Amino acid sequence: LEFVGSVDVYKRQTVRWTKTAGATSYRVYRKTAGGKYALVKKIGGANALSWTDTNTAKGKTYYYYVRAFKGNYYSAASKAVNVKR
Repeated sequence: LEFVGSVDVYKRQTVRWTKTAGATSYRVYRKTAGGKYALVKKIGGANALSWTDTNTAKGKTYYYYVRAFKGNYYSAASKAVNVKR
């Protein structure tokens, strides 16, 4: 599971990752500096490889990681990336 964070031209946080063999869904976790990670999005579908976070504040840095899921089984967490809006 390779994970990439980016900011699109609309100033929303877009997180992208590569497909994980056998995965049927993905979950995105987010935190801000000093905070704790929390699940922010469950994404169904093996080919859903990005998500745009529209709930961010200008000037803040956000940290994200992704897990791949197949039924009740899940991957280790991806390496976290950070993106400043």
